[in-house]
Amino acid sequence: MAAENQNPRWLTRRRFLWTTAGAAAVAAAGAGTYQGATPWLVRRWAMDIVRDNLTGATLDEASLRQFADDALRNRELLQPKRRQILVWAACTLPALVSRVGGASRPLEILERRVLSEFMIASNFFATLENRAEPVVYTGRVAACGNIFARYRDT
Repeated sequence: MAAENQNPRWLTRRRFLWTTAGAAAVAAAGAGTYQGATPWLVRRWAMDIVRDNLTGATLDEASLRQFADDALRNRELLQPKRRQILVWAACTLPALVSRVGGASRPLEILERRVLSEFMIASNFFATLENRAEPVVYTGRVAACGNIFARYRDT
């Protein structure tokens, strides 16, 4: 009767405590790594998106880094935490993101928005004829977001 009240041999109190402590340490280390690596990872991802899609253009690296910093601070583009988590998942677990039906489409839309933001806020369209000139990110003009707008002098 006394044998029925004892723990099984494989689960002792000491093993349970060590396992729980180990799982808590791994979770804390993972959360700390995620929080520390996310801004760096999102910046690198934004720069890689521009480099991968504008292969024929010469890019200025300093202005590309400035764009990545601006994109990370942009409230509409990459500031929401769920978008940063999506980018983090795409960089660390690309096979999982491509298999999850609800994740691949928002990631594609986000890639297009990042690339469009760089192209609009740089001299990309001005250097279409002269590809030897580097594409430089200058930042978006606050007055009007339409780079194709034409104004008449009156």
